[in-house]
Formats: sequence, C-alpha cells, structure tokens
Amino acid sequence: MLHWGGEGLFNLGLTGRGTIALESSVSREELIEIELENDELKIDGNMAIAWSGGLEFTVERSGKTIMGSAASGEGLVNVYRGTGKVLMAPFLQ
Repeated sequence: MLHWGGEGLFNLGLTGRGTIALESSVSREELIEIELENDELKIDGNMAIAWSGGLEFTVERSGKTIMGSAASGEGLVNVYRGTGKVLMAPFLQ
C-alpha cells in the first residue's frame, strides 16, 4: 500500500498491483527516498510525497511541551514509525 499526503484532512491510499503516476512540483531525480527499518522519522507534513502503507503514521507536536512546539515555529510534525519507505521533497512545495 502507498499513501501520499497533502495538507488536508485525509491521506489517500492505494493497494493492489499496477503502475501509478504521481504529480509533484519536484522532479523524480530530486526526490529523496528514505528507508526505515524499525525506525522513526519526523518531518514537516507537506514534505512527504508518499510512504509505504505498512508504516505507522501519526501527527504529533514538534516539541515535548506546548511552549517548545510554539518556539520551534512548526507546532506539528508527521511521524512515520516502523519498516518501509518515505518519498520526500527536498524543500517545501
């Protein structure tokens, strides 16, 4: 399964066999593929283009406290845990 993220309320997912085409403002050569093996990755939400469906996905505060999150300027980050791949843009879209 493959998921891809926008900044909306829902994350769409695909299952099955076949070929898909994704539209991105970044060329395929510029995208960064990060492979996780029983690991954790925290990134800004709109930098993730797609990720493996087997990864656990949550949205969490970027800091341990509300003040820490506010000070970072981010507030919330996407967190991917487990084993799989995340396809990421090298800059915000």
